[in-house]
Amino acid sequence: MKKHLLLLSALVAIGTTGLFLATPNADAQARVFPNAAGKTATSTAAAATLNQVTGIITTEALATTAGAAYTFTLTNSEIRSANATIFIWGAGGTNTAGVLVPVNVVSTAGSATITFRNAGPATLNGTFIFGFLLLSP
Repeated sequence: MKKHLLLLSALVAIGTTGLFLATPNADAQARVFPNAAGKTATSTAAAATLNQVTGIITTEALATTAGAAYTFTLTNSEIRSANATIFIWGAGGTNTAGVLVPVNVVSTAGSATITFRNAGPATLNGTFIFGFLLLSP
């Protein structure tokens, strides 16, 4: 039951095809989504491929200004429709300025476009780590 309360208290937005969660740290992510461990990818030019139902992505070093969007493309053969529901959560990375928040997810068969916004007052200055879980592929 406590895990359900954590999910409800940390939910920050519901997009057209995605649910977004901000967890306080990597330990919380590991407790809530233990199956994502070891299923990782590192992005290059705002894109990565990870053919898993759940996983963790590390972005390239970002310099997204305050208020600006960062759009990421996840190629994933497990995403089977344009109506997939994808749960996104984020915390961690080398960034020490700015706050990257997921704001939308749009899926097609085989990929998803995830839009984040820098909700902080400063320009991002490093990598960002986020995780995903396909709730309905």
